[in-house]
Amino acid sequence: MAADTSPRQLSSPACSSLDDDEQPAIVPHSDEGSDCFLRIRFTWHTQPEFQIDAKQMELAASLAARSFFGEVGGTMKMELVWHNASEQEAVLRIAKCCLIRIWSSLTLLTEFEEKLCTVDVLKVSDNPAALGIDGVEMSKTAARNDSMASEALAGPVGSEFVSVL
Repeated sequence: MAADTSPRQLSSPACSSLDDDEQPAIVPHSDEGSDCFLRIRFTWHTQPEFQIDAKQMELAASLAARSFFGEVGGTMKMELVWHNASEQEAVLRIAKCCLIRIWSSLTLLTEFEEKLCTVDVLKVSDNPAALGIDGVEMSKTAARNDSMASEALAGPVGSEFVSVL
């Protein structure tokens, strides 16, 4: 029995009005608009007791991306949605299309505010619940971030330093 290799007519009503010489447009599925969550941990080598707050952690991630990928890195969508100061861990919401670039720039970060550090990516997921973060914690962090952003707009701009390999 021979396999049927002839082209089949699409039965979709949208395609039924096409002429014989026209082809229906094929639109591939794209994940460009979707986000994922990246759980990271900062480890400080020269001063293990050193800690940074949520605002500084988001700044470090942004500066790491900018230092490796220039102005394009600075425009990559990235938002800190959860922060644990005692463990120096955070969860970033990023665009899936930027995952590899942000991951690589974070793991290559070696210094922040003149202190040696490493950044480990602990887990990546499409869902923050899979990272052990609940919605209440995320909304508290988001509210804190909004209030810090308001204060930052009102106050002077600080000068932070990031160095990488």
